[in-house]
Amino acid sequence: MSVEEVENANAIYISKDAVTLLVGSEYNLDCDVTPWNLKDKSLTWSSSNESIATVANGKIKAVAPGQAVISVVAAQGGAEVGCTVQVAGESGAIT
Repeated sequence: MSVEEVENANAIYISKDAVTLLVGSEYNLDCDVTPWNLKDKSLTWSSSNESIATVANGKIKAVAPGQAVISVVAAQGGAEVGCTVQVAGESGAIT
């Protein structure tokens, strides 16, 4: 018996919808795309303000004090979700 692959993502679930970090710290944002039998589960990550926080494959790096929104979009179906990142002025991680 074979399982038919689905073409469009229904939703993306992330580990946190908001995180607070200190300048220079990093945080790994985990996510899951549904349905489980989605043909292409690739994701595009972006930051609303890369001078505050950058992101690569879910790894957020706090650059400077301020606020940014990290977005992740499914390649198929366009499902999208965001995480608000607040960056404080000292080095280290708060989460």
